[in-house]
This record gives sequence, C-alpha cells and structure tokens, in this order.
Amino acid sequence: MRSHAAFLIVLASIAAMDLVHAQGWSGLLSDTPLSRFSDEDLSIFEAAVTEALESRPDGSSIPWENPNTGASGSVTPLKTERRDQRECRLLDIINRAEGRSGSARFWFAGTRMAYGTAFHPGSHP
Repeated sequence: MRSHAAFLIVLASIAAMDLVHAQGWSGLLSDTPLSRFSDEDLSIFEAAVTEALESRPDGSSIPWENPNTGASGSVTPLKTERRDQRECRLLDIINRAEGRSGSARFWFAGTRMAYGTAFHPGSHP
C-alpha cells in the first residue's frame, strides 16, 4: 500500500481542490482538505481508495473518518470496465477537513489513475 502513497497524495490534492484555486498554481493546495490532512488522515484515505479499487463492488461507498482530527470523506466505485485487458474503475471521491470540502471522479486502470475531473464542492454531475 505504501508504494501508492505519492500517487494518492496527488490524487487527494486534485480530488480535494477548490476549483477557484485550481485556476492558478499559487493557491493549488492552500485551501484544500489535503492541505489540512495529517499523516494519519492521509493513511486512512489511502486505505479507503485501495479498498475501493481492489475489493468493493460498484455503488458500494466506503466512508472514512479520522476521529482524532475530524477529517472525513468517502470513496465510491461507480463503474467497472475492461479496457486493453485491464480492469478500469471510475471512483467518486469526496474529502472534508477543517471546513474545506472537495470532490472528484477519476478513472483508474488497475491501481493507476487514467484520467479524472475535479468538480466544485457540492456539485456532483
């Protein structure tokens, strides 16, 4: 699981990004839930993403929460497809920390992110 840590940090930053700040690199992480995550928050989030990719059926939401910090969110596999002999999964990711929230949907090919879209907090397509 630790081998995916750097990737998940990038994923969490995008998934938790406020689109107002996404337009300019200077504020990319300053007002995101990720910028408020502790190491423990990130570890709990990472475990939820890994579980969603490896063992949860589509539509099965995995809530996560750190009672020590109040950070929370959910990871929900939405769709599974077979592409180029690999299993691909669409995940809906929501993160919250210290009054900030963000959401995104990403396609994964195996355990690697293929592409994704960040959505403004509270606006799920």
